[in-house]
Amino acid sequence: MATAVSATDSFQNQQNNEQVTRLILLGMTGGGKSSLGNTLLNFKRFKARASTTSVTKNCQVGYRNFNNRHLVVVDTPGFFDNHANANENDNDSDSDNNNNSANDNDNDSDNDNDNDSDSDNDNYNDNDKKTCIKIGQSLQTTVPGPHAFLIVLSLSAGGRVTKEVKRGYKWITMIFGDRVLNYCIIIFTGLDNLNEDGQTVTQYLAKRKQPLAKLMEKCGERYVAFNNRASLEEKNNKIQELLDLIDRVIQNNGNQVFTNKEIEAISKVVQEENEKGGFIPNLPDGSIILLPQTEKIVVEAYMRRPVLRRDMYMS
Repeated sequence: MATAVSATDSFQNQQNNEQVTRLILLGMTGGGKSSLGNTLLNFKRFKARASTTSVTKNCQVGYRNFNNRHLVVVDTPGFFDNHANANENDNDSDSDNNNNSANDNDNDSDNDNDNDSDSDNDNYNDNDKKTCIKIGQSLQTTVPGPHAFLIVLSLSAGGRVTKEVKRGYKWITMIFGDRVLNYCIIIFTGLDNLNEDGQTVTQYLAKRKQPLAKLMEKCGERYVAFNNRASLEEKNNKIQELLDLIDRVIQNNGNQVFTNKEIEAISKVVQEENEKGGFIPNLPDGSIILLPQTEKIVVEAYMRRPVLRRDMYMS
């Protein structure tokens, strides 16, 4: 039995210690991330359409009861997209080539003194704020910690997957640390297109390029392939396959969800707000209400990593 759930009922379900699975969806624009979220929820919560710019501007959340389990699904913006600015083209390949042929002056630039760090800390800009808000929204909604991060990649993206994987691997490990890979599962979308071309996922992966091979190795070769256009029965079978895999991930991590200092601090904030009464985690449309305390926690953590900030916007 699968049903949609309101934010109030969802929060109550989690407080009652019912079996809950909290998921954060990650990926680039156009990879089928929001469509996957809608498949997991079995209703159209997230905006999903073919686009070169991110349809999801801020994090959103949806809830569902599925096979005696309560799902919390957070859709994020295209975190793996180029963060330099909204109008900048994807120059990942050019950047890689330029870096390979750069002279020693570039190395000097990378090893700037503490004045650069001070400058970074003094220049908390709009891009920083937007990034912190989105990270805060995803973490606040999944306290006391997500059970899994789903890295969504399109099987029909061709060579674009290479850039997507390189940027995604860099982004998620810079934000959460290498340990997060123990909680990552790769979700391939577009299974129907692959099958129409006469290929299986096994055949596709046999020809995978190094960036994807490395990411899959780091993620323990964990993956599930979805057809978001499949019948409800097929979709539900895939969801159960994913949940079984998530259960194994949690078991392999000592039956502990993913957490860190920031998540622990945010969990305390959410608990305090709940004890005061009247805490509303999100609006009816799934928009997440970010607590000021949460933003402060994320900003302070983010500002301690000036190199991370520079690399994210230059990637």
